[in-house]
Amino acid sequence: MKRIYIIRHAKAEDARGSASDIDRQLTEEGIRDARSLGKLLFGLGMVPDIIISSPAKRNVMTAQNIARACKYHKEIQLEEDIYLGSTDAILGIIKKCSNDAAVAAVVGHSPTMEKLGSMLLAVGAIKIDMKRGSCLSIVFGTNDWKEIGPKNSMLEWLVNPELL
Repeated sequence: MKRIYIIRHAKAEDARGSASDIDRQLTEEGIRDARSLGKLLFGLGMVPDIIISSPAKRNVMTAQNIARACKYHKEIQLEEDIYLGSTDAILGIIKKCSNDAAVAAVVGHSPTMEKLGSMLLAVGAIKIDMKRGSCLSIVFGTNDWKEIGPKNSMLEWLVNPELL
């Protein structure tokens, strides 16, 4: 079985500020929310084996705070295609994960993360609403990342920061 956490970055600075989009950082609330999600994953014994993130500062900060809180001590993999890429490009990144990893976390942006979740769950007509800092957990009935897709997926849970 494979499991993926699709995570929308936590609350970031206002886009109208002086920072460029890729350089926007998390707010204090965003940092707290990311840490709370990491604590939840640790408490459930569901720490990712790999964390993959957009290189945007707010995503990296989300990934780092989740990693610290869930005791993930490996390097966070940064992928440019998560920042500007399509759902197919992101799925391609996930499918390249080593099969030694059972759980992958992907930290990205709206609306791409919601679209990825919809695609993997084959619920394209249903909008998945992921607030900033939300995590969608999907399990797959396969032991090979190359085989994950809507035919073997199951929604496990969706949690947003207000529930943590």
